Amino acid sequence: DDNTFTLGEILERVLTRNPNLRVLEKDLDISESQVKKALAQKYPQFDGAVITGGIFTVVRVDLFQPVYTFGKITSDLRRAEKGVEATIANISEARNNTITQAKTAYYNLQLAYSLNGLAVKGRDEAMKVLDTVEELIRVGSPKATQMDKLNLRILLSNVKKDVVTSEKEIDVARA
Repeated sequence: DDNTFTLGEILERVLTRNPNLRVLEKDLDISESQVKKALAQKYPQFDGAVITGGIFTVVRVDLFQPVYTFGKITSDLRRAEKGVEATIANISEARNNTITQAKTAYYNLQLAYSLNGLAVKGRDEAMKVLDTVEELIRVGSPKATQMDKLNLRILLSNVKKDVVTSEKEIDVARA
């Protein structure tokens, strides 16, 4: 109970700390760099070399300008853009799945707390009724019998078991 969070805080935490989302965001960076690489093929490219041998130095500079690439540049660019779109779709799907899982865990915990509260209330009520029946039996009232007392003890045993079970469900939901 030292770490109590609202649903909004939980969603913020899981979206910023989910390692799968971080990996997908890096994948998006890679996909975007592929687009830049494909665009760069349209521009002139330089290649140069300096060769020295004794007193002579030769500088060689080559300039490559793609004139006609038979659709290779356009194809590479389309493929890279589709990669960006696919990565964005994967990020969106992963975010939605993460949000759904966080909400499910949050509401499961809320349900576990509610069920535990009901079980504890049922146990307390059963104990009050058992005390009343025991008092009636002690004073010799015909309103309660030993069979009533026995049935209440069985009921109380089942309710106590439900309390323990609901406490375990809370621990599982918190985890």
